[in-house]
Order: sequence, then structure tokens, then C-alpha cells
Amino acid sequence: MKRINTAFSSDKNKVQDDDKEKKKSNSKYAKLIAREIYDTASTFKTYVPLFGSVLEVMDYIIESYEDVQHNEKVCLVMVDRVEIVKASVSKLVRHYKEDEKKFRCNTYHKAFVRLDETLKSIKSFIIEVSNYSNFRKTLFRKNIKEDCQELLKNLESSCCDLQFGIVISEAERRREEINLAEAMTKAIQELGVIKDRQECFLTMVQVNEIRKQKIDHVKNIKPFELSDGVFGNSAEERGNIIKKYLNLTIPVACKPVNYETDLDEDNENVAKIAEAKKFRNNLTILSKLHSSDKIIRFHGISPLNGKYYLIFDWAEKGNLRKLYENEDISWITKLKYAKDISEGLFFLRTCEIYHHDVRCENVLITCNDGITTAKLTNFDLSRETSWISRPLDNISELVCWMAPEKIENKDYSAECEVYSFALTLWELSFQKFPYMDVDAEEICNHVLGGNREHLNFPDEPSNITECFKTIIEQCWKKEAVQRLKINDIYIKLKLLLESLNKSNEISSHMGVGENPNKNNEISQNNHNHHDNHNHHDNHNNHDNKNICNDDDDDDDDDLDFDDNSSALEPILRLDEVVTRYKNEKRKKERNAEELQNILKCFEFYVSLGNPLALHWKASYHEHIEGDRTQALKLYREAADKGNSDSQCLYAMRLREIQDPELNPKILDYFRKSAEQENESGLYLYGKALYEGMYGPVDHESGGCYLKAAAVKGNKKAREYLEKKNISYV
Repeated sequence: MKRINTAFSSDKNKVQDDDKEKKKSNSKYAKLIAREIYDTASTFKTYVPLFGSVLEVMDYIIESYEDVQHNEKVCLVMVDRVEIVKASVSKLVRHYKEDEKKFRCNTYHKAFVRLDETLKSIKSFIIEVSNYSNFRKTLFRKNIKEDCQELLKNLESSCCDLQFGIVISEAERRREEINLAEAMTKAIQELGVIKDRQECFLTMVQVNEIRKQKIDHVKNIKPFELSDGVFGNSAEERGNIIKKYLNLTIPVACKPVNYETDLDEDNENVAKIAEAKKFRNNLTILSKLHSSDKIIRFHGISPLNGKYYLIFDWAEKGNLRKLYENEDISWITKLKYAKDISEGLFFLRTCEIYHHDVRCENVLITCNDGITTAKLTNFDLSRETSWISRPLDNISELVCWMAPEKIENKDYSAECEVYSFALTLWELSFQKFPYMDVDAEEICNHVLGGNREHLNFPDEPSNITECFKTIIEQCWKKEAVQRLKINDIYIKLKLLLESLNKSNEISSHMGVGENPNKNNEISQNNHNHHDNHNHHDNHNNHDNKNICNDDDDDDDDDLDFDDNSSALEPILRLDEVVTRYKNEKRKKERNAEELQNILKCFEFYVSLGNPLALHWKASYHEHIEGDRTQALKLYREAADKGNSDSQCLYAMRLREIQDPELNPKILDYFRKSAEQENESGLYLYGKALYEGMYGPVDHESGGCYLKAAAVKGNKKAREYLEKKNISYV
């Protein structure tokens, strides 16, 4: 069903004007303008690539906010500041003739380079904290708020050096502080989904590398490992799924594979072989998701009675649809299951996986010592988050849970998943199918027309029903961008469950035979929540704070500009300097003048606080000047600023001293490097833990880091694990 867009001619003109303005701000367009303006003066030629770089990075930062998946408020603070700075840079470009003396000053030029470096750091920071693809890196990040504030401080300092007349009101600063405080609270709550950070870290690294390298390594379970149980009970069946016991103790579900030829590597059909490899790659990924207890565990694949079967944990109570059709589920249990489902979906997002088919039928309920847990199953790994989704063959069966944009055959997205969760929550709440007895075409027209199912919740328990109603309304909005994110849903449900536990309301809502205190998912920790205070903006002069105390009319008095100063000294990009350094380092006869220029460039970027420049300056002192003492000092500085190579090298250099008192420090810097996924750091830290080189032996944690190093391709880690007969995939 196609939707017709209409617009008045005035609206079209406005769009065209907006497009022109956007084009003017585009970095590529800015480069062309800069070349036209400054082509006649060699002084300004030096600034052409710099202007282009600064504007390009700022455009990226501003535009990237539309795609932020995580830490939205932190990114918003950064984006708002960058937008303010961009206005000053654009003004500078327009008024180049009035500021000609500035551009001839080497100090001013270096200040502009510093701005460029600061903006690149902000760009890297946003990429790291805003995408779920980098969620594993935030597992060990100490304080996002402090990192953000440090970057803002550097940005303000750069603007002062460039004499930008930027004013940030006290009200705006308070708003930034509130956003950062809320972001920190939210980050702590989100990490609650992670039961074991090291195991989760390994899972995310493995899934990422398995996907990239298309690793095909599925555990084969031999038929004799599966039995009908210790007492020889006859096998229980649910449709085509058979219950068995793995190694006599673990109850498992044996699910037949629909197309056994997909697993036949001897098949001569090339297309089928490719499909089989992709299928196995997906199963390899599935086997690594057990670090979340909200995903049904996949054990491997086994041939039984001439067929192949996928072996999963057995769910004692079956799927959630069958459960609600046969039992009246209490509201507190519904809340628990809703939290479990959202937690599972959140975990999948951190691994960049979509479920693609969220509904109660694809949620299994396990029971362990009286504790019931909802776990996701039946998700389609062949359609990952970065892939365009395939058309659904059974649309008539699934349309009830499909987002309007998916009904219109647009690509599947995180917002589609959230919409499906809303209908799943509705289904769980009312214990029936959405749009029951309505045909698919009528449902499509109903949904595309902006209509939804009823929300006639009972009055009690109001705390749960109101929460469910609010979440559903916010998750099935017509505009995808207006829907809640899955991490926000998880936090809302988790906090409500915790608050009910604390206030002892659970006992009054609990269904027969259920004990909420057994559920270890209900956190007993107290969380400090930010109190929202009403801040009244005061527009008096003292409420506005200049980033720089300058007057636009007196800019020239603050710096010593010399019309007869020497020509500007071009500053190479750091990556160019590093390339020159590596080339010179390999030579038998080195160029002393070239090396001095290289060192001078390193020192300049070090003065800007660049950790990578510090690392290479340390390397210069170690390999060119042979000054290992100075190199060690610089490696530590770079390590403390977060450079993972320096963290690893500093630990290695400390190790050479062979002083037992340094062992805790050595282990700590190896750890820091490993947590940034440095390949060598992962291997060395894992080996140190596994062998107890600098402390107690820790085979479990050491094995995790060694496996992470191996799956990323570290040869030493692979050889080490092979000698220990440990599989790394």
C-alpha cells in the first residue's frame, strides 16, 4: 500500500532553500569556497585543507546525532557545543579579509590545528559511546561524564586560543550537567544487563570476529551423548521437538533442521554449499550467546535417526503463547517476563543482532528451582543488523506484530523491533493475539492509517498497568524515530520491578506458588536516582559566561601579530609524520634533519595532548635516540592517556626490570590494554592470568582473554590455546 505525499509550492521552495543552506555548510562545498577565496595568497593556502578538515568533522558530528543508538544525552551535549563552534568557524571564513593578520601568525595556525585535533577526538568519542557496535568497549570505561567534560574543556580552550566570541549561559551549563548526570545513572543501569563483564566482553568480541571472518565452527554432539534420561524414560515430544538429556543430566530440546542438505559439505551444488556455510556461521554465532541468561542456550548439532537436530536447552513450561493460553498469569509475573524479554533484546542489540520475529510464541519459559525465566528463541541470524532484510513469506501470520514501515516493505530496523515488542507486551498483557480474527489486509490498512489495538487495562495493579500502557504507546508510534529505544524499555521495567520488590508490593500481586525473592534478576542494590529540580533561567548578565573573555573589536590586541613575520610553517598530519618516522626508522643510514623535523612534529602534537603522538615520541626516544629511561616515562604518559599500544609496551618494559614489587602495576597495564581490545594486550593479559604470572592463577578469566586474542587473529594466542587443547571458537 503506497502513501501519497502532498506539499504546497511554498513548502517546496522552503525545502529548496534549506537544501541550499545545507549545501553551503557541506564540508566539500566549503573546501571549494576556501580555495577560491585564498588561492591568490600562499598564506591562506595553508588553511585550505585545515578549514576543510574542521568543517568536515563538525558536519559529521552534527549529522551523526540522527543515528545515535546509545548515550543520547552525552552526544547531545557534544553536538550542541560543536554547532556553536561551527558558527564561529563559518564567520571566520566569511570575514577572512578583516582577520588577515591572524592567519599570518604561526601561533594562530597551530591553534587551528589544535581545534582540528580536538574535534577529531570528539568525533572518536561519539563513535565509541553512541553505537551498540562499540558497547563492549564501554563495559570497562570508568567515567563517560569525566571524559566528556575533559573534551568540552579542550574545546573551550581551543576556542579561546582562536578568540571565538562564544558565550555559554549558566542555564545551558546546568542543562549540560543534568544531561551528563542522567547519562551516568542510565549507563550504570544498562550495565545491569551484564551478569559477567568478562564473559560478555568475550561474547561480543567473538560474535564480531565470527561475523567478520565468517568462521564456521559448530559443536557436533554425538548421538550417544543424548539419551532419554537416567531412568530410561520415554522421550517427551512437543510437535516435532523431542526432549532428550545431554550427558544424562541436562534436559535439552532436539529441534530438526528443515533442510538437512544445508549441512552436507559433500554436496556438489555450489549454492547449497554456500548456504550451508552461512547457516553454520549463524549457528556458530548462536552458540556464543549463552552469556545472557535471557537467550535460550544452543549446545550444538547432532545427527539422530538419519536427520540433523539442533540441540537447545529444554524449556519446561514451553513457549509464552501456550502458557498464557492455559494459565492466568499474574501481573507481577507479566512484569518479570516483560523485563526478561527486553533484557534479551537489549543484549542482542549490543551484539548487533536483531531478533526479527518478536512475539510470545518465540519466547520460552524455563523453570529452575521454582524460578521461571523468559528466554528468546527462534531469531533469524541470517538477517543481521547491517543487512537489508529479506521479504517475509508468512506475512499474513506475522503482520500483527509488524511495524508500519515494515508493512510498506522498508528495511528492518531497531525501531521495527521495538514496535514488535510493544505488540508482544500487549499480547502478554491481555493474553491473546493482537487483532484476533481480523484478516491481514484489514490489519495493514488499520495500522497504516495510524490506528492500533485497544489499551483497556484493568485499574489494578495501577503501577504495572500504567507502566505497560505508557511503554506500549511510546513503542508503537507511527514515526519510528519517536519510539523508545530497547535499552530505555529495559531500564523502565527493571526499575519498576526493583521498586515493587523494595516496597513489598510483590507479595500482594504474586500468583500462587511463585516466590519473587528467588529471582536473582531482581537487584537488591540501591540506585541513586537524579532528582529533577526546576531550574529557572536567569537572563541577567552574570548568568552568561564567555568561554573567552574577549571583545570582537579588540581581537588584534590579544596576540602579537607581525605583518613581517616569516611564512607559515606547514604542519603535517600526524599519520603522515608516523609514516615518515617508520620509513626513516627502517633505514640503515638515517637522515638527521628529517628525524629532527619528525621529532618536532611529534612534540607539537604532544603539546596538544594527543596520546598517539606521545606513543610515537616514546618510540622515537627508544629506537632513534636509545634513551630507554625517557621512553619509559613517555610510554607511561601515553598509557595513562588511554593509548592501548603504550599500555601494553609500558607493561612489557616494566616486566624487563624483573622487580616483583612491580607485578601489580604490570598486570594493571596489561589489563587496560586488553580492555581496549588490543590484540597483544589481550594475549599477554590472558596468559598472565592463566599462568598466575603476577598474581593468583585464574584459568577462567585468563582463558576468556586468550580466546578473545585468538579469535581476533593473534597467532601466539592460538598456538597457546592449541597446546592446552582449548577451542577459541
